[in-house]
Amino acid sequence: MWKDLNVECEFYIEDAYRNWQKHYWPGAHIGISSGEPNMSDYTLILSSPERDNSTIVFGGEIYTGWLTHWGEK
Repeated sequence: MWKDLNVECEFYIEDAYRNWQKHYWPGAHIGISSGEPNMSDYTLILSSPERDNSTIVFGGEIYTGWLTHWGEK
């Protein structure tokens, strides 16, 4: 939608490793939301011929533990 409206900015997609190719378009940066870092996922994406070499691959969601809700122990 943003591209159709000619919005000019840096774009990224964020998804689990197994889904990034479904939503990727050339030029979009790639955020992996695996919950915890898995370096082999990043390595596979970096070496993928489908990825534009000018894009950044980053951890979109990395947790040091699981989330808690306000007031929980």
